Amino acid sequence: REPGVPAAALLALGRIASPDALSVLRRALGHADPAMRVAAAHGSLAAADALRSPQPVVAATLCEAIRSADVPVSLQAAATYGLVCARGFSALPMLGVLLTRAEPEIRNAALRAARDLEGPEVSVALVQVLSQLTPEMQVQVAGVLQDRGDAGARAGLERLAAADTPAVRLAAVRALAALGDGTSVAPLLGALARGGVEAQAAGVTLRALPGDGVDEALLAALRSAAGTQRAVLADLVSDRGI
Repeated sequence: REPGVPAAALLALGRIASPDALSVLRRALGHADPAMRVAAAHGSLAAADALRSPQPVVAATLCEAIRSADVPVSLQAAATYGLVCARGFSALPMLGVLLTRAEPEIRNAALRAARDLEGPEVSVALVQVLSQLTPEMQVQVAGVLQDRGDAGARAGLERLAAADTPAVRLAAVRALAALGDGTSVAPLLGALARGGVEAQAAGVTLRALPGDGVDEALLAALRSAAGTQRAVLADLVSDRGI
């Protein structure tokens, strides 16, 4: 054990977060006793959380130490979240790697950090890695982009609305309700034509879509439509009060 420091005291050292306390925690992360490593990880997470704003470099270093330690994946995931948040913009290149990790805990931590980070650059970075992700993660990322509401994600979501996997298309259609515009009408009409749940979601999105050029795009589509599609578009145009 770390001389003079029982495992129960390591969390308290994390709350103190002084240089001496952090030095003890870093040594304890490499301890032979698993209980000491776990306690040191909890203490280090507490310190990193407290230091994230005033000393982000120190907080990031603590999180890296936890990620490198032999501790449960749940603690490594918490450190991953802390690391991305501490690094902020400079952590964006990591997102693609983290979102493809085998451990679901790490992927979920990356998703949580992506949702919490500020700035439209985050959404741009997420869109750039969409093609590298599994369909399951594409669905999750579409949800994050919907929550963030950054216009820079629009084109990526429009492409995703034509993906091969139905669940991915559905997630993209729903996300476009938050940030679509006139350019989103064409892929949404494609979803409408596929029928089923996708068509229902596309109809909801098209009725509520607030962006520029939506009414004009729908009217143009109505003029060239025929049969059932024309009837559906006429209802949409009416519901929007065009």
